[in-house]
Amino acid sequence: MRHAANIRSIEALQYFRSNLIVYAERAGATVDEVMDEARRTRMWLQNDRKPYWQKQVRHLTRKLEEAKSELFSARLSQFHESTQLQQMTVNKVQRAMNIADAKLKLVNQWIKRFDHQVDPVAKQVEKFRTLILTDVPKATAYLSQAVKTLDEYAETHAPASYPSAVTGSPTGKDES
Repeated sequence: MRHAANIRSIEALQYFRSNLIVYAERAGATVDEVMDEARRTRMWLQNDRKPYWQKQVRHLTRKLEEAKSELFSARLSQFHESTQLQQMTVNKVQRAMNIADAKLKLVNQWIKRFDHQVDPVAKQVEKFRTLILTDVPKATAYLSQAVKTLDEYAETHAPASYPSAVTGSPTGKDES
């Protein structure tokens, strides 16, 4: 004994398909933003921060050498009042040099860690991107075909006792 399929809402499949398409578009855009941000961060570390702090260290190294030279000259000239100013300058430049050197080391550590920490996550994001680009279009095509098949089935096998289930109209007739 054959039983008729109880098709209640083809529109629900169509609604789900359209929402899946919207989701895939938004998720794809988000994945692109995430990957772009990771690339920008890597480039910022390598091409902006590292050269900046290298330049600062070089500049402060020269400045420190000059300050130490002035302090040495002041000590040789036996003016003790003037050596305090030079000593303060040396100390100030030394502190700035230590800060710049510490920041350069920190940036180098970030660069070394960046790929190690970001790559595993990036691989997962790429897998998700692949899913969005390949599987979602297949799913939407499948849903389109299912809707088409169910529409054809509903037209050819409309049960007499359930007219409103197929057409959505209480009378079973198209009211338009």
